[in-house]
Amino acid sequence: MNEELELNKLGQRIKELRIAAGYDTPEAFAKDYDIPIEEYLLYEQGVDMDLLTVLALTMFLGITPTLFFKGL
Repeated sequence: MNEELELNKLGQRIKELRIAAGYDTPEAFAKDYDIPIEEYLLYEQGVDMDLLTVLALTMFLGITPTLFFKGL
């Protein structure tokens, strides 16, 4: 398994879901959910994050963890 590739796919998924939720920019999403923009941009770049962060993002996006990981 190539962890870097999988993390990049995860970052791309976060970006896709943000856009699907109606947020054209990462800045708008980060601001609405009080996430430092520098930190949020790392998520979209596929930086390794803990499970609590992933769960928080699913709540902010209004989706289930299952839907979040679907297609990865």
